[in-house]
Amino acid sequence: MSITKEFDTITAISTPLGEGAIGIVRLSGTDAVAIANKVFKGKNLESVTSHTINYGHIVENDET
Repeated sequence: MSITKEFDTITAISTPLGEGAIGIVRLSGTDAVAIANKVFKGKNLESVTSHTINYGHIVENDET
């Protein structure tokens, strides 16, 4: 197991496993916004205030 470096981008699921109305994924690090914008459909995350909640969908292969 390697120790993460200071500038690594990391993710963590924040909601319990199973079906639910929402799912929360935490993402942090220097490349967090760029990575999230590739899979997140909602507001452009580069234009929102840091540490806020933003509604959208995680998509694969440019789904809508």
